[in-house]
Amino acid sequence: LDSCLANHAECNAGLDSSPLPTRVIDVGISFGDGDPVKVLETNGLSGKYLTLSHCWGDPDLMPTKLTARTLEEYKKGVPYDSLPRTFQDAVTFTRKMGIHYLWIDSLCIIQPECGQDSKLSDQDWEQEIGRMNDVYRNSHLTLAAATSTSCTGGLLFETKTTDISVPGAAAKDAEPYQIFARKKSKHLQSNWALMKRGWVAQEYFLSPRTLLFTDTELVWRCRKHHTCQCRAGPASQSPWEYTKLLEPTVLHPTRDELARLWYIFINSYSVASLSFQTDKLAAVDGIVQYMRPLRNSENIAGLWADTFALDLLWMPSTKAKRRRPVWSTPEHLFPTWSWASVPYSVCWPGSVNYPYPLPKVPLPQGTLVTLVDQDRRAGTPANRVTIRGTLVTATLGEVRKNPEGKKVWYHSDCEDDDVLGDDTVVHCLRAS
Repeated sequence: LDSCLANHAECNAGLDSSPLPTRVIDVGISFGDGDPVKVLETNGLSGKYLTLSHCWGDPDLMPTKLTARTLEEYKKGVPYDSLPRTFQDAVTFTRKMGIHYLWIDSLCIIQPECGQDSKLSDQDWEQEIGRMNDVYRNSHLTLAAATSTSCTGGLLFETKTTDISVPGAAAKDAEPYQIFARKKSKHLQSNWALMKRGWVAQEYFLSPRTLLFTDTELVWRCRKHHTCQCRAGPASQSPWEYTKLLEPTVLHPTRDELARLWYIFINSYSVASLSFQTDKLAAVDGIVQYMRPLRNSENIAGLWADTFALDLLWMPSTKAKRRRPVWSTPEHLFPTWSWASVPYSVCWPGSVNYPYPLPKVPLPQGTLVTLVDQDRRAGTPANRVTIRGTLVTATLGEVRKNPEGKKVWYHSDCEDDDVLGDDTVVHCLRAS
């Protein structure tokens, strides 16, 4: 952390006097480990704070959370012993770091409560979700409970080692010695419970620095550097597993860089799970807030206006379990031309993802095409978007055989589409 603060301009721009979130937890650095904390309404104050990224587990079993009923009580004090273990560890760590404030979502955003009027919690949720970009980008350090599956799992673990005593050799001066062995650390983020939670993706991408607490070691990741205690892991993994969003005031990312970052982010995010599918776009709104002013563009159901034709080229990832979308409600939650409408991992073709200039889109000439999402709710207007481009009608056999001899990939959205015959008529819209 000291090295990052001293040497990484891209990790520290604008963090000297960061505005505090709407509410923070005042941990009181002069307090003892078991002393109470309190919720502080900041009213525009600036300061240094840590954030916590964690798995909730069952929300109904969370012993301590901010609600309309507990708000005034928590502003006076929250007993340390009433906090779940992960929160206790985060408070202890924050105090040890000499930092005054800590942000935890369930203690800083008003949560709904069974049997209570949800108007205040709904209003607060809408307001605070719109500030996630600022909350995590301005954080001094994000503490990530990487391998805990719930708020009771904790941050801190005892390293499990095996003591192996070795007898001395036959030589007269040989002495017995001891070595210590431990289980090999798992460095792939896909092995960590936290990284399977959808909301965590933007928390990780936006934070300038993240300290990941696993059950075998600590892992450090900032915009400039990554390392771990065993020194053997993160550097050898796929680069998108440890991607952080660039600091725009320092590096001035281009449109192409931002577009590819979006594709990388959505590819990582679409693998993760959400408790409520209705949150699928809300859980990426922090990334949208980050990119909107840089792209000078609008995000339309998960697709960007300035690269809309290319964004339409999303497809099921090769490892995705492709199936017809099945939701808990009979209607589509999102337009069917959006990646958000399917419950599996998505990606973009290599020609869009690889590091050479993206084509300028949209194409001005051609046919007007309207993509219509046939919403199943009676009396509700369908989601439509109209674009202009070159439209070619062909059969699947013509597409697959391609008389020009170029290799053509045909990606169906669902497994049962793969059995469509060569005589199936398709409409091909040129995207670039």
